[in-house]
Amino acid sequence: MALKIDKELYKQAQEYYRQWNEEKAEARAAATASSTPAELWRQYETLWKFGWRLCPEPDGWAWQQKAEALDLYYQRIQRLEAWRHNRG
Repeated sequence: MALKIDKELYKQAQEYYRQWNEEKAEARAAATASSTPAELWRQYETLWKFGWRLCPEPDGWAWQQKAEALDLYYQRIQRLEAWRHNRG
């Protein structure tokens, strides 16, 4: 038996959530506007460190694959530039 969702209640919940998100965004913007450059830098640094911890260090094989892919990309760019130069 399928459970029916009250469409009006769902729309109302979405509207409340949208309003809440707008209020949070306004509060963040106000807090950012009153922050000093040093505080903003600390926030950026904290976010960067968090992101760095989420990304595991690639193993040797992954580094080799990336290096080979970049080398192939560079070779193709060189061929394209040579072709473009010859065509004028």
